[in-house]
Amino acid sequence: MGKIVSIKRFEIHDGDGIRTTVFLKGCPLSCRWCHNPECIEARPELVYLEQKCLQCGMCEHVCPAHTMKGGKHVYKADKCSSCGKCTEICPGGALKYYGTEISAEELVPKLIDDLPFFKASGGGVTISGGEPLMQPGFTKTVLERLKREDVHTALDTCGFCTSSVLRSMIPFVDTFLYDIKAFDADAHIRATGQSNEQIMNNLKILNKMHALVEIRIPFVPKYNADQISKIACFLETLSCVKRVKLLPYHSFGNSKYQPLGRKAEHIPLPTEEEIQYALYTLRSHVENVEDGRFD
Repeated sequence: MGKIVSIKRFEIHDGDGIRTTVFLKGCPLSCRWCHNPECIEARPELVYLEQKCLQCGMCEHVCPAHTMKGGKHVYKADKCSSCGKCTEICPGGALKYYGTEISAEELVPKLIDDLPFFKASGGGVTISGGEPLMQPGFTKTVLERLKREDVHTALDTCGFCTSSVLRSMIPFVDTFLYDIKAFDADAHIRATGQSNEQIMNNLKILNKMHALVEIRIPFVPKYNADQISKIACFLETLSCVKRVKLLPYHSFGNSKYQPLGRKAEHIPLPTEEEIQYALYTLRSHVENVEDGRFD
């Protein structure tokens, strides 16, 4: 069984063609700018969207974590058993559950509903997160089943896993969407809470195994403006890279934090001048560099 957050159809930003992307729960990194905070924790999470609440009280009849006081909804997280019953009964969609358990046998048919669109557009299915390699057995089984259906597969990963886990995925992945957030270990720790030693070693393994890789570089000047030149020089040594995408930071995901009981860090947006200079630096060393804002 695996834990997923959502399935999104007709995606065009997660690999080639029209794709269906499934987002898995759990990530070993804590990127300061994360756009999918609902995917970070490995455990299931219930979020309360106050602006959607009708104050009807239906949830308190099915779950002790919800009570009505003075006509207002009160959620007690310590009483939540992650049963999900309240989300099923909520008429306003104010309660949302992240971390639905599902088997590979159940999931794969949902992912290939749009197979004709995949074939017509050169698309397929992308496994994303969070970090899908935190659920290696589940991820591998899903990828294996997709390949049996002749579906193009992409794995969106930060590369923070054991080399054995990564190697086990290679036969079932057509394209790796591989994040590089910094080159220097100390810069990576400051930005994500973890060293990038294993991440860089795993990318070298993909290169040695002749995997097809699209590099994705979140561009957050506060954390990695001084890393772009070093990343570019490193990428120049790899033959597996088919495309490099610079992904300038945006704050669209900040609204997701408050319902999760967290606070988004205030991070300045990159200027157009900073973005263009980063693109210029990358293009001076590697081919097929794209501005991720316009893909």
